[in-house]
Parts: sequence; C-alpha cells; structure tokens
Amino acid sequence: MSVEKLKPNFTFHEDRLNALREIIAEAFADGKINWDVLQESRKK
Repeated sequence: MSVEKLKPNFTFHEDRLNALREIIAEAFADGKINWDVLQESRKK
C-alpha cells in the first residue's frame, strides 16, 4: 500500500472550521472536533 492511500483526501481549512463552529458549536470541545456530536447533528 502506498503512502498516498493512507493520507486523507480532504483537509479542513480554518475558514471552514470557523463556519462549522458557528453552526454547531457543541461539536467542538477543547479545540478538537467531537465527531459523535457532529454526526448526531447531521441526523436532525
């Protein structure tokens, strides 16, 4: 398996993270993304 396959094919840019923080502030704790909260908000 090449190294390229191990790298994620997306990046989070600061402006996108800030926009997400505005929409779903509860998904961010201690400067990290709480993926469970983020995923639950998607189901609503």
